Amino acid sequence: MVASKVRKTKKKRVLRKKPFGKKGYSNLMELFLSFLNIVKIFHWKTKHYSEHISADQYYESMEKTVDTFIEVYLSKSQQVQNTIFEQMRTYPFAEKNITTNQQMQSKLYVFRTFLNEMNLYLDEVADADLLNLRDELLVHLQQFLYRLHLK
Repeated sequence: MVASKVRKTKKKRVLRKKPFGKKGYSNLMELFLSFLNIVKIFHWKTKHYSEHISADQYYESMEKTVDTFIEVYLSKSQQVQNTIFEQMRTYPFAEKNITTNQQMQSKLYVFRTFLNEMNLYLDEVADADLLNLRDELLVHLQQFLYRLHLK
């Protein structure tokens, strides 16, 4: 019988060299606040009661989790902040005039991709707190997507 060795490879965090300083803080905050604003505007503009209620519930749950995420994010090293900032820049969140269910779902899918890809550049041990908060954000997002599909 031949004993085989299994090589364990450790994921390495992708490190960015560009320092963004306080710009990284404000841009991540702007991203989350912008997304929260998109949800709130959709909540006000929708003509369907179920969408109105679902958007409001999503906004309230997201607001608390985003607040915690930002506070934990600010406690992290500059290196972690720069990594998140660099990744965040690749996602289009600027559009704020979301009035239809399809437009809202489209933005949710983009935001979901951004959140899902955090595990590609955050360390699963050192940044477990951020990844756990990210998971909470994903739960709220999935629940909102489900509710938007209801008639």
